[in-house]
Amino acid sequence: TIGGYDASVVGSNSYTNAGSVSQLNGTSSGMNQASLVQSDLSTTTGYSPYALDFDGTSRINIPSFMSNLPSNDIYTISTWIKTNSDTGAAWGSSNSGPDLLYAYVTNGTTFGIGRGSVTRVDISNLLTVGKWANVVAVFDSSTNLKIYINNAFIQDVTVGSLGAVTDDFKIGGALNGYPLACSQSNFSVWNAALTSSQVTEVYNSGVPSNLNNHSAVSSLVSWW
Repeated sequence: TIGGYDASVVGSNSYTNAGSVSQLNGTSSGMNQASLVQSDLSTTTGYSPYALDFDGTSRINIPSFMSNLPSNDIYTISTWIKTNSDTGAAWGSSNSGPDLLYAYVTNGTTFGIGRGSVTRVDISNLLTVGKWANVVAVFDSSTNLKIYINNAFIQDVTVGSLGAVTDDFKIGGALNGYPLACSQSNFSVWNAALTSSQVTEVYNSGVPSNLNNHSAVSSLVSWW
């Protein structure tokens, strides 16, 4: 569900959110038109039925992404993800030091996330291989992260402040690689900490919807 894209967009190596909220572009690394696949996610009527299929070597690079994150370290990152048994980064920029910001999947089931000079926190059995899950990371302060999966609050995680990141942000990987073979849909970034009710709205009873209709659309930086 890439917000209304048709398949020709992937072939052009250019990515922008389909709505009118912002125009963050990215380039593909190892992707082609076959990477945009019909999703088996249920979607609202009239909404694009596509998802991005990452093969374990491909990813999307977004050069301008990090400069759009608030300097107070408060923002939200959400994605729908379906894993296999692969290990790698679902999304991220750097993977070490004060510039660290990434989400990591181990063997398709363990989800880990880290920011700043803080050890990544892994949560076992959070994901199920072969099944879609909506994972929302709400960075609600310079030291705290709330993790939700399928609208359920999982736990708070201690994180650090983010340094001056100059690396490209990746969907489907992180700095220097670590690509993850998986499918992702409705990857979105918000320049605010979404409330629990707003996370519920993103989840939408398990049916991805047009985020331009979300109550927090004014905080939506971009989505893919």
